[in-house]
Amino acid sequence: MKIKIAKYSGFCFGVKRAVKTVFDNLNKNICLFGAIVNNKYLLNDLKKSSVFVETNLDKIDKNKIVIIRAHGVGPNIYDKIKLLDLDFIDCTCPFVKKIQRIVKKNFDSKNKIIIVGNQNHPEIIGINAYANNSCFIIKNIKEAFIFANRIQDCDIQIKNKLEKYICVSQTTFDFKEFSKIKKILENKLNLNLKIYDTICDTTYKRQVEADELSSNYNIVLVIGDETSSNTKKLFDICKKNNKNTFLIEDLADMYKINIDLKNKSIAIIASASTPKYLIEKVNKELEIKYNN
Repeated sequence: MKIKIAKYSGFCFGVKRAVKTVFDNLNKNICLFGAIVNNKYLLNDLKKSSVFVETNLDKIDKNKIVIIRAHGVGPNIYDKIKLLDLDFIDCTCPFVKKIQRIVKKNFDSKNKIIIVGNQNHPEIIGINAYANNSCFIIKNIKEAFIFANRIQDCDIQIKNKLEKYICVSQTTFDFKEFSKIKKILENKLNLNLKIYDTICDTTYKRQVEADELSSNYNIVLVIGDETSSNTKKLFDICKKNNKNTFLIEDLADMYKINIDLKNKSIAIIASASTPKYLIEKVNKELEIKYNN
């Protein structure tokens, strides 16, 4: 059996920074405002250290230190924390912070803002809040066509010219799909659109590597949480290339695979929110079970 662990597997810079901050402060009375990252395996480990997730600021004790998740939050949350006189540590990913600044600056300049991503994802919810929840949110190519045609027709008929638009994307969005969406928007909105490439560089490298490995290995194991955006993107990329692609949230999922893995080539691909020790456990379990 041949096992290949993707080079770009495990925590990205932003997640590593956030998780390290949490573990560095375990001796303090901390509370996670929302999941620090979307990975149940990691969150269950944190529960063992009495670190729990709270989604309602009003329920957090005054003696708690609030940890703001890597996905970031909107300005309304910072205002509420200040109002409640809570101490906090901000673990927002720097790349998400950058998008928040872009959106706020353009909202203040009265520009129209397009976000490419999942409107229900915490990162997008937080970013949208910097424009008073007024952003146009597009999740796929189909919606890009509908949006661009509607805006173009409306503006041509009513204003005879387009307003100024800017576009950003979720940091973990599929870079191939984003490229197609960019072309649609550019063709329809012409010179009145500025696009910021805000997909994280690590996300891009992971997706390129996943595309390559899933085309060259018999079996693909994508390790991550089903609620994680970057996990889902990696899984979708691999599944398009290889029907024998499986999502592994914990070791138990390995035993649900109805394929004999012996004498197979296996690619292990892990999302940006997957802890290194889980990757190592999966790899070790494969070696023990199939290499003896």
